[in-house]
Amino acid sequence: MSAGANIGNCEDAPIEEGGNGGSNIPSSITIVDFSKETSAGKWSGEFEGTLVTTPLDGVSQYVKLPLAGCNQDDCGYQHGVYALSDMALVYDPLQVCSDLVITMRGVDSTNSVNIGGAGGSEWTSYQYGNDASGSEWSEVTIPLTNEKDESGAPFGSNSLTFNSNGSGIYIAKIEAVGCGTTSIHSNYKYAFNDNHMQAKLFDLNGNLLWTGTKNQALNDNGTLRLDVRQGTYILKTSSSSIRAVKK
Repeated sequence: MSAGANIGNCEDAPIEEGGNGGSNIPSSITIVDFSKETSAGKWSGEFEGTLVTTPLDGVSQYVKLPLAGCNQDDCGYQHGVYALSDMALVYDPLQVCSDLVITMRGVDSTNSVNIGGAGGSEWTSYQYGNDASGSEWSEVTIPLTNEKDESGAPFGSNSLTFNSNGSGIYIAKIEAVGCGTTSIHSNYKYAFNDNHMQAKLFDLNGNLLWTGTKNQALNDNGTLRLDVRQGTYILKTSSSSIRAVKK
Protein backbone atom coordinates (compact mmCIF):
# COMPACT_ATOMS: atom_id res chain seq x y z
CA MET A 1 0.00 0.00 0.00
CA SER A 2 1.26 3.45 -0.78
CA ALA A 3 1.92 5.86 2.07
CA GLY A 4 0.10 9.19 1.86
CA ALA A 5 0.89 12.53 3.46
CA ASN A 6 -0.94 13.19 6.73
CA ILE A 7 -3.17 16.12 5.95
CA GLY A 8 -3.04 17.20 9.58
CA ASN A 9 0.58 18.31 9.08
CA CYS A 10 -0.46 21.74 7.85
CA GLU A 11 2.65 23.35 9.34
CA ASP A 12 4.78 21.46 6.84
CA ALA A 13 2.58 22.45 3.91
CA PRO A 14 1.75 26.17 4.12
CA ILE A 15 -1.24 27.45 2.18
CA GLU A 16 -1.05 30.70 0.26
CA GLU A 17 -3.74 33.14 -0.91
CA GLY A 18 -5.09 32.57 -4.39
CA GLY A 19 -6.75 29.16 -4.44
CA ASN A 20 -5.81 25.55 -3.99
CA GLY A 21 -3.69 25.06 -7.08
CA GLY A 22 -0.37 25.98 -5.54
CA SER A 23 2.82 24.03 -5.06
CA ASN A 24 2.36 24.06 -1.26
CA ILE A 25 -0.29 21.34 -1.38
CA PRO A 26 1.09 17.84 -0.62
CA SER A 27 1.49 15.61 -3.67
CA SER A 28 -0.68 12.97 -1.97
CA ILE A 29 -3.32 13.28 0.74
CA THR A 30 -4.62 10.46 2.93
CA ILE A 31 -8.39 10.99 3.09
CA VAL A 32 -8.87 8.14 5.56
CA ASP A 33 -6.85 5.17 6.76
CA PHE A 34 -9.33 2.98 8.61
CA SER A 35 -6.53 1.02 10.30
CA LYS A 36 -5.95 4.16 12.40
CA GLU A 37 -9.58 5.13 13.03
CA THR A 38 -11.86 4.44 15.99
CA SER A 39 -15.08 4.49 13.92
CA ALA A 40 -16.27 4.00 10.37
CA GLY A 41 -16.92 7.73 9.97
CA LYS A 42 -20.13 9.30 8.68
CA TRP A 43 -22.18 7.32 6.16
CA SER A 44 -25.57 7.99 4.60
CA GLY A 45 -27.68 6.60 1.78
CA GLU A 46 -29.14 3.12 1.66
CA PHE A 47 -26.02 1.47 3.10
CA GLU A 48 -23.69 2.40 5.95
CA GLY A 49 -20.18 1.19 6.59
CA THR A 50 -19.16 -0.45 9.85
CA LEU A 51 -15.65 -0.72 11.28
CA VAL A 52 -14.26 -4.26 11.40
CA THR A 53 -11.40 -4.96 13.82
CA THR A 54 -10.67 -8.56 12.79
CA PRO A 55 -7.37 -8.55 10.81
CA LEU A 56 -7.59 -9.69 7.21
CA ASP A 57 -4.51 -10.45 5.10
CA GLY A 58 -2.28 -7.97 6.89
CA VAL A 59 -4.87 -5.20 7.33
CA SER A 60 -5.72 -4.68 11.00
CA GLN A 61 -8.94 -2.64 10.57
CA TYR A 62 -11.20 -1.77 7.67
CA VAL A 63 -14.78 -0.81 6.87
CA LYS A 64 -17.36 -3.28 5.67
CA LEU A 65 -19.84 -1.69 3.26
CA PRO A 66 -22.83 -3.80 2.17
CA LEU A 67 -24.10 -3.07 -1.34
CA ALA A 68 -27.17 -3.93 -3.41
CA GLY A 69 -26.56 -7.63 -4.05
CA CYS A 70 -28.99 -7.50 -6.96
CA ASN A 71 -29.33 -6.13 -10.48
CA GLN A 72 -30.00 -2.45 -9.74
CA ASP A 73 -31.87 -2.05 -13.03
CA ASP A 74 -34.48 -4.25 -11.35
CA CYS A 75 -34.11 -3.54 -7.63
CA GLY A 76 -33.34 0.19 -7.84
CA TYR A 77 -30.07 2.06 -7.50
CA GLN A 78 -28.72 2.09 -3.97
CA HIS A 79 -25.68 3.85 -2.54
CA GLY A 80 -23.38 4.07 0.41
CA VAL A 81 -22.24 7.69 0.79
CA TYR A 82 -19.09 8.43 2.79
CA ALA A 83 -18.68 12.02 4.07
CA LEU A 84 -15.07 13.22 4.17
CA SER A 85 -14.08 14.47 7.62
CA ASP A 86 -13.39 18.16 8.28
CA MET A 87 -9.70 17.28 8.58
CA ALA A 88 -9.74 15.52 5.20
CA LEU A 89 -11.41 18.55 3.59
CA VAL A 90 -8.70 21.03 4.65
CA TYR A 91 -7.05 20.74 1.22
CA ASP A 92 -10.21 19.89 -0.80
CA PRO A 93 -8.59 16.69 -2.14
CA LEU A 94 -11.41 15.87 -4.56
CA GLN A 95 -10.83 19.22 -6.27
CA VAL A 96 -7.03 19.62 -6.17
CA CYS A 97 -5.90 16.05 -6.89
CA SER A 98 -5.96 14.04 -10.12
CA ASP A 99 -6.89 10.56 -8.84
CA LEU A 100 -8.21 8.56 -5.93
CA VAL A 101 -6.48 5.36 -4.86
CA ILE A 102 -8.80 3.13 -2.83
CA THR A 103 -7.54 -0.02 -1.13
CA MET A 104 -10.47 -2.42 -1.16
CA ARG A 105 -11.63 -5.98 -1.76
CA GLY A 106 -14.91 -7.82 -2.26
CA VAL A 107 -16.61 -9.32 0.79
CA ASP A 108 -17.61 -12.64 -0.80
CA SER A 109 -16.43 -12.34 -4.41
CA THR A 110 -15.12 -9.78 -6.87
CA ASN A 111 -17.43 -6.74 -6.94
CA SER A 112 -17.61 -4.22 -9.77
CA VAL A 113 -18.10 -0.92 -7.96
CA ASN A 114 -19.21 2.45 -9.33
CA ILE A 115 -17.62 5.37 -7.47
CA GLY A 116 -18.53 9.05 -7.62
CA GLY A 117 -18.74 12.34 -5.75
CA ALA A 118 -21.61 13.97 -3.85
CA GLY A 119 -22.34 16.92 -1.59
CA GLY A 120 -21.42 19.61 -4.10
CA SER A 121 -23.54 21.37 -6.69
CA GLU A 122 -24.61 17.98 -8.06
CA TRP A 123 -23.70 14.28 -7.90
CA THR A 124 -21.08 13.15 -10.38
CA SER A 125 -19.84 9.71 -11.42
CA TYR A 126 -16.04 9.35 -11.35
CA GLN A 127 -15.61 5.88 -12.83
CA TYR A 128 -17.74 2.79 -13.41
CA GLY A 129 -16.63 -0.80 -13.08
CA ASN A 130 -13.87 -0.59 -10.45
CA ASP A 131 -13.10 -4.19 -9.53
CA ALA A 132 -12.71 -5.03 -5.84
CA SER A 133 -11.04 -8.46 -5.91
CA GLY A 134 -12.69 -11.17 -3.87
CA SER A 135 -9.37 -12.85 -3.05
CA GLU A 136 -6.93 -10.06 -2.10
CA TRP A 137 -6.59 -6.38 -1.23
CA SER A 138 -6.05 -4.23 -4.31
CA GLU A 139 -5.32 -0.54 -4.86
CA VAL A 140 -7.82 0.76 -7.40
CA THR A 141 -7.15 4.08 -9.14
CA ILE A 142 -10.13 6.31 -9.95
CA PRO A 143 -9.57 9.50 -11.99
CA LEU A 144 -11.16 12.69 -10.65
CA THR A 145 -11.62 14.19 -14.11
CA ASN A 146 -15.40 14.23 -13.66
CA GLU A 147 -15.18 16.38 -10.52
CA LYS A 148 -15.32 19.44 -12.79
CA ASP A 149 -18.03 20.63 -15.17
CA GLU A 150 -17.62 21.57 -18.84
CA SER A 151 -16.31 25.04 -17.93
CA GLY A 152 -13.59 23.52 -15.70
CA ALA A 153 -15.27 24.54 -12.43
CA PRO A 154 -15.29 21.87 -9.67
CA PHE A 155 -18.62 20.54 -8.46
CA GLY A 156 -17.29 20.85 -4.90
CA SER A 157 -17.97 17.28 -3.77
CA ASN A 158 -17.31 16.54 -0.11
CA SER A 159 -18.51 12.92 -0.08
CA LEU A 160 -17.86 9.72 -2.02
CA THR A 161 -20.59 7.44 -3.37
CA PHE A 162 -20.33 3.67 -3.81
CA ASN A 163 -22.84 1.44 -5.58
CA SER A 164 -22.69 -2.06 -7.03
CA ASN A 165 -24.80 -5.03 -8.01
CA GLY A 166 -22.44 -7.03 -5.80
CA SER A 167 -23.02 -7.92 -2.15
CA GLY A 168 -20.45 -5.59 -0.60
CA ILE A 169 -16.85 -4.49 -0.21
CA TYR A 170 -14.19 -3.92 2.42
CA ILE A 171 -12.39 -0.56 2.35
CA ALA A 172 -9.02 -0.16 4.08
CA LYS A 173 -7.77 3.22 2.86
CA ILE A 174 -8.74 6.13 0.62
CA GLU A 175 -5.97 8.36 -0.70
CA ALA A 176 -5.87 11.23 -3.19
CA VAL A 177 -2.78 11.49 -5.41
CA GLY A 178 -1.48 13.86 -8.07
CA CYS A 179 -2.30 16.89 -5.93
CA GLY A 180 -1.15 20.50 -6.14
CA THR A 181 0.77 21.50 -9.26
CA THR A 182 0.28 18.07 -10.83
CA SER A 183 -3.49 18.22 -10.34
CA ILE A 184 -5.89 18.28 -13.26
CA HIS A 185 -7.52 21.23 -11.53
CA SER A 186 -4.38 23.24 -10.88
CA ASN A 187 -4.87 25.54 -13.86
CA TYR A 188 -8.38 26.53 -12.83
CA LYS A 189 -8.40 30.10 -11.56
CA TYR A 190 -11.02 31.65 -9.32
CA ALA A 191 -11.78 35.10 -10.66
CA PHE A 192 -14.31 36.25 -8.09
CA ASN A 193 -14.09 37.79 -4.64
CA ASP A 194 -14.94 35.23 -1.96
CA ASN A 195 -15.19 37.61 1.01
CA HIS A 196 -18.91 36.94 1.43
CA MET A 197 -18.71 33.18 0.91
CA GLN A 198 -19.11 30.65 3.71
CA ALA A 199 -15.77 30.04 5.39
CA LYS A 200 -14.36 27.56 7.89
CA LEU A 201 -11.49 28.14 10.31
CA PHE A 202 -9.16 25.25 11.15
CA ASP A 203 -6.20 24.99 13.46
CA LEU A 204 -2.97 23.56 12.09
CA ASN A 205 -4.02 20.06 13.15
CA GLY A 206 -7.07 20.26 10.91
CA ASN A 207 -9.65 20.74 13.69
CA LEU A 208 -12.69 22.81 12.70
CA LEU A 209 -13.03 25.80 15.07
CA TRP A 210 -15.52 28.19 13.48
CA THR A 211 -17.94 28.58 10.55
CA GLY A 212 -19.25 31.85 9.12
CA THR A 213 -18.43 34.15 6.21
CA LYS A 214 -14.89 35.12 5.31
CA ASN A 215 -15.41 38.84 5.95
CA GLN A 216 -16.71 38.05 9.45
CA ALA A 217 -13.43 36.33 10.26
CA LEU A 218 -10.91 38.88 9.01
CA ASN A 219 -9.89 42.42 9.88
CA ASP A 220 -9.11 44.87 7.07
CA ASN A 221 -5.41 44.07 7.45
CA GLY A 222 -6.01 40.34 6.96
CA THR A 223 -5.57 39.27 10.60
CA LEU A 224 -8.21 37.26 12.45
CA ARG A 225 -10.85 39.15 14.42
CA LEU A 226 -12.31 35.98 15.95
CA ASP A 227 -12.07 35.09 19.63
CA VAL A 228 -9.35 32.47 19.33
CA ARG A 229 -5.89 32.11 20.83
CA GLN A 230 -2.94 33.89 19.29
CA GLY A 231 -1.35 31.89 16.51
CA THR A 232 -1.70 30.79 12.91
CA TYR A 233 -4.82 29.20 11.45
CA ILE A 234 -6.23 28.08 8.10
CA LEU A 235 -9.28 29.91 6.74
CA LYS A 236 -11.04 28.12 3.88
CA THR A 237 -13.80 28.93 1.45
CA SER A 238 -14.78 26.75 -1.50
CA SER A 239 -12.46 28.82 -3.70
CA SER A 240 -9.41 29.55 -1.55
CA SER A 241 -7.39 28.53 1.47
CA ILE A 242 -5.25 31.05 3.34
CA ARG A 243 -3.13 31.27 6.45
CA ALA A 244 -4.57 33.77 8.89
CA VAL A 245 -2.90 35.03 12.04
CA LYS A 246 -4.53 35.94 15.35
CA LYS A 247 -2.43 38.62 17.11
